[in-house]
Order: sequence, then C-alpha cells, then structure tokens
Amino acid sequence: MIDDFLVNGFFLFLFCCFIPLLFVIQYGKIEKKKWLLILSSSGAIIACICFPIKVGNGFLFDLRLVAQIFGSLYGGPLAAVILALVNILFRSFFEGMGVITTLLIAPLHLIVLIVLRKWFMQLGTRRRIVYSFIAGLVSSFLTISVISVVADINIPGKLVLLYALLQSSVLALIIYTVEVIQKLWTVQNKIFQAQKMETVSQLAASISHEVRNPLTSVKGFMQLLQETALNEKQKNYLDISLSELNRAVKVIEDYLDFANPNPSGDIEALNVEEEVQRIVKVLHPLANKSSVYIEMETSTLHIKGNQQYFSQCLVNICKNAIEAMEEQSNGKLTLKTKKEKDEAVISIIDTGIGMSKEEVSRIGEPYYTTKGKNGTGLGMMFVYNCIKEMGGSIQVKSEKGIGTRFDIRLPLLYPGKLEKTDHAS
Repeated sequence: MIDDFLVNGFFLFLFCCFIPLLFVIQYGKIEKKKWLLILSSSGAIIACICFPIKVGNGFLFDLRLVAQIFGSLYGGPLAAVILALVNILFRSFFEGMGVITTLLIAPLHLIVLIVLRKWFMQLGTRRRIVYSFIAGLVSSFLTISVISVVADINIPGKLVLLYALLQSSVLALIIYTVEVIQKLWTVQNKIFQAQKMETVSQLAASISHEVRNPLTSVKGFMQLLQETALNEKQKNYLDISLSELNRAVKVIEDYLDFANPNPSGDIEALNVEEEVQRIVKVLHPLANKSSVYIEMETSTLHIKGNQQYFSQCLVNICKNAIEAMEEQSNGKLTLKTKKEKDEAVISIIDTGIGMSKEEVSRIGEPYYTTKGKNGTGLGMMFVYNCIKEMGGSIQVKSEKGIGTRFDIRLPLLYPGKLEKTDHAS
C-alpha cells in the first residue's frame, strides 16, 4: 500500500507542482497559465486512476480528486469543467462500481469548486493551506458516503480515516508548495527590480549633475549665436544642434527626476477630476496634432499625494497613448475616474497599436521602451515608482492592433460626494 501511495503522490507532485512551476519561474503566477494547469492536472488524474492504492479486503482508492480540486481552484471554471469530464471519461474505460460513483462525485465537486473558487483565491497563503486541508477532509468523507450508499458497501472506519488524511494532507502540501514557490518568485523578482532601480539611481546621481551644467552653458551660448548674423546654412545647423541639445537636456532631467523621486514630499489633498482636466488641457495641442479625440468621464474623488509628480505620471501615460495613435487617422483617448471600494480608479484607454504580453510584462523596467531610439525607458519607470510610493498600483491590458488600457488604483482620501460629469474634446 505504501508503494502505491508513493506512486500516486509522485504523479500528483510531478504534474501539479513541478511541471507548472517550471513555467512560473518564467511567466509568474501559476493561475496565468490555465491551459498548462488543465493539461498537467488531467495527466495527474489519469495517472492516479491507472495506479490505484490497494489495501486489504480488495479495496482500491486513489487521489485523483486532489488533482481535480487543485486544478479547478487555480485554473478557473473552464478548468473545473474539463477536469471533471476527464475524471468521468477516463474512469469509464474501466469496469466496476467506480464508474457510477465517479458520475456522481465528479459533478458534485465541480459545482462546489466553481462556487467557492472566487472566495478561495481572495484568501492569503496561510488560509489557503488551512482551508485546502479542510476541503480535502470534506471531499474525502463526501466521497466515502456516496460510495457507501451507491455500492452498498460498509467501508471500515480505519480506511475512511486513512483516505481522508492522505487526501487532505497531499492537497494541502501541494498548495503549500505552489504558494511558497510563487511567493519566492515574487520576492526574487522584486529584489531583481530593486537592484535595477538602485543601479539606475546611482548612475543618475553620479552623472546627471556633472553633465547638465555644461550642457546648459553650451545651450545658452548657442541661443546667443542665433541672435547674430548667420546665413541660412549656419542657422539650419544651429537649429539642429539646439534640437539635439534640448533632447539631451531632457534625458538628463529624466535622470535627475529618477535619481531623486520623492512623490511622498509636499503631500496634499488632490482632486482627481481637476488633475485630469488640467492634464487634458496640457495635452490638447499634441492630441490635435495627432488627430486624436479626447473623451473624459470623471467623478469628484480625492486622494493624497504630490501634485507635481501625480500630474507627471498622468502626462507620461497619456503622452505615450497619443503617440501610439499617431499613425491612425482618428484615434481616441478616453480618461475615466470612478470609485471602487476604498480606491480611486483612473482609467486611461487608447485605440493605438497596442502591445504584446511580453511588452506589457516589461513596462516599468529600467531602459525598456517600445519607442526605439525615441524613448529612454525612464518615463514609465518613474510612473510606476510614484504610484507605488503613493500606495497605489497599476494594471495594464493591451492587445496588438486594438489598443491599451491603464488602470491606476490609489487609496481614497475620503469618499466625498460623487458628481459624475462627462467631457469631450
């Protein structure tokens, strides 16, 4: 019996833990790879059925429900339906009363798991482990009860207890392993990002001040030269030189902002609606030049933060959105604000060229830009830092050829009275 149990346990950990978690290292959370979860959990179900655990008096049982529960919880409703069907269909290839009991047990688990999944995924790591152990116990006793009634078999109490403990322990251990590895990946990723940020900050602090001052002097003398008598060719060369010099100064300023971003300084109450309207006025000329229509749907919401940095965050995102629609004849930029629970949500939606999943995952990394030589990769990094310092978060959804949506979530200062207003320009 021990050998059979070890075989079941081996297949469960192989298919439910190690294979999916190889992809977690590259892609992040396991629930993002739903088809991988479905395939691996299906493999675990099939393997457990093929190698049952044999006990005395001819009793057979397996731990396939561990794979069905795990895959359904992390994979979602579609995974739950597919795994229930795999359980039923593959078991139907074998004879015995197990076919009938599976027809009852698998759909029952399917319904319960779909109902409880959303609640389960909102729990913290420790509570997930505890409740998964409890779920394993409930599933075991429910399964034994169905088998006893349908097959009219008197199952010994020791076997019931053994099955319940094995199933609940393995399920809890698998979820513990998955959660711990995902947490370690998150921590490692944050450390990696922090190291990048520190490198850029040190580089900016050591170079920016030394380079900016001479550039400013050179720019001043070149502007004086513009007032002297020059021929057309000389003026053209001077204009080009000043244009490139301005670009260099802008890059240095970005470095300086990044070297000493202090969005927590000069904290004040901010009216999100007023800030959105202000940046729309600023961006109006650029939008008109790019034939972009701006639409607003705002509410009176209040947050706290540094007004200058918050406005710069919105400008950076909106400017990128407008530039992503430059090649279109009639682009549309939509800004929406709304209250969700205790958060203010600012949505910035464009109909631009969009981004791939890989590009979305890299937004905010130092020096990463989708603009090629026209970008520095510091603008969005500055945005992510500021929003994080304000206690908020950013969610990005994008699709190639359709557009991009940024959702900025920030804690509300106080709910206030919501007065919905619509603007378009």
